Amino acid sequence: MRVGLDISIQGHRDRTGVERAQATLIDGLLALDRSHELHLLSHGEVPARWREHPRVQVHTSSVTPSWLWREMVVPRVVRAAGLQLLHSPVVALSRTAACPQIATVHEVPWAVAQGRQGDHSWRHRLALGRAVRRAASLLCVSRRTADQLAGLHPRCASRISVVPHGVDPSFCPEPGQPPPSMRPPTLLVVGRLRAKKNLARLLDAVASLPEATLQIVGPPGDASVALQQRAAEGDLSGRVHFAGFLADGELLAAYRAARCVVFPSLFEGFGLPVLEAMAVGTPVVAAEQGAVPEAVGPAALLVDGNSSAGLSQALARVMADGALADDLATRGLAHASQRTAATQAQATMALWEQLP
Repeated sequence: MRVGLDISIQGHRDRTGVERAQATLIDGLLALDRSHELHLLSHGEVPARWREHPRVQVHTSSVTPSWLWREMVVPRVVRAAGLQLLHSPVVALSRTAACPQIATVHEVPWAVAQGRQGDHSWRHRLALGRAVRRAASLLCVSRRTADQLAGLHPRCASRISVVPHGVDPSFCPEPGQPPPSMRPPTLLVVGRLRAKKNLARLLDAVASLPEATLQIVGPPGDASVALQQRAAEGDLSGRVHFAGFLADGELLAAYRAARCVVFPSLFEGFGLPVLEAMAVGTPVVAAEQGAVPEAVGPAALLVDGNSSAGLSQALARVMADGALADDLATRGLAHASQRTAATQAQATMALWEQLP
């Protein structure tokens, strides 16, 4: 089968969860699959490891923005290359591409009655509506997202599949790495500085843990200013470090050095950082809201993300109880070993092969 993969999101300057998840999938496909011909479509740079791969054909164009590229360039590539399937990493699809398409659905924020977490923009709603009408298959990254999508659009339920993210194999323990109980009292949170990440409540929780420092890794977002102002207050002054966006190697080192990774987000379609943390042997404390419980399985300490006191108590337990921290790390490693790039690639290929 000749499969086209829309990799236009890989051109984003700061590659966060969605971009990283797609990159892991492509690497997994190239490591496992010899039965499908992969065509990578982009209007930006293509990483050399894919561009130079003998089983990859690359189709690039300078046409921007993305919506114009999808309507002007992608249909021409589909026809010229004879593509039999086009797989998008998001819900945005080409309206005129003459082949079946798969849309990847990460979250459906407006399915949740309380609050306005996530992207409620009209663009997102319009793109999802088009995908529901046009896609041959809707690939959801969690069962929670799949159930929400089916609840809003019951007629598309038969076209919904669930394929969870896998973790990049480079995220693994370093030989000789100390167990969490022997690491400095550094907490780590990874994600764009957005209000939906619930970082303001995390800062309040950390304020009651005077022995702890917090490293926040992620590009700026709508909560950046408020978070920096809160971090400068007396009960947190000097204990919160904003690292900004980190490349893979630096991020890996940060995961390995942390006593605990905390993920307080109240609305996530998956939550890739928790899986990456587990894969390197770092314990995870996470909010029980959203789809994160699916990502972590039985291997994390889950708390009510709406409670600063609950977050603080859970983090204090992991900081003080070395046996608990090391046990969480061990369970996390076992869980992450089942959520590999190979597993994700195999499930994705199975979905391709089921389509008419």
